[in-house]
Amino acid sequence: MTKVLEWSKLSTNLLDMMEDPYSEDRQLAAPKKIIELIEKFDNEISYYKSNDCNEQEIRTTFILPMFAALGWDTGHERYIHEVKEEEPLEIERTLLNPDYSFILNERRRFFVEVKRPSINIESSAHSAFQLRRYAWSLDLSISILTDFEEFSVYYCLTRPFKDDKAARSRLLYLRYDQYAERWKEIENLFSRDAVLNGSLDAYIRSIPDKKGTKRVDAALLDDISKWRNDLAINIAENNKTISQNKAKLLCAGDNR
Repeated sequence: MTKVLEWSKLSTNLLDMMEDPYSEDRQLAAPKKIIELIEKFDNEISYYKSNDCNEQEIRTTFILPMFAALGWDTGHERYIHEVKEEEPLEIERTLLNPDYSFILNERRRFFVEVKRPSINIESSAHSAFQLRRYAWSLDLSISILTDFEEFSVYYCLTRPFKDDKAARSRLLYLRYDQYAERWKEIENLFSRDAVLNGSLDAYIRSIPDKKGTKRVDAALLDDISKWRNDLAINIAENNKTISQNKAKLLCAGDNR
């Protein structure tokens, strides 16, 4: 099992592990559809983890039905544009397409990024960086990385870096055989009704340690300040008639 952040100890409900993943007690915690999805994946796991299975198949067979069970209108039958697939978004001056954007009251709430089960979500630093980059750039507090076999929830208000490990900022990690027993936990956080009633904001407030958290605009100002300082040092080193303080003033647009 992965080593997740200490946050998860305070912000998740730890239920007793049971030997039989499909026991009656565990099934009572989850809708019939979720039990069916778990059993389907388990029965055909060798195929789903092979290179023959593609991401789109995982999306349509497992991910959309899973979120439909959480009350989201994945088929656009009741609400228009509640779940947007590959919505084109400008992220760091590049047009990118997160797999799913979940939107309520014209406000984007979280992303879900889907991978093939042949990719190890638990250890994939690249996949975690991709998701966190999307969410951080658009100021989303939480987003999900999943291939159905694994389900990772990330805190996304901390700026991501390419060399971050996959476990960095991970709040919750589950495997598919835990969904039934942990369903109430998933439902209380990510169901449509829960999100509408502020579950994500409440979850973030429950996290005790958010040091280093900065909004995108604040982080950008930090970057600009650092660039100015580096430029000033470079100007001063290459022009001995200008002091470092004077160079800093010039870089800031002050011509005194």
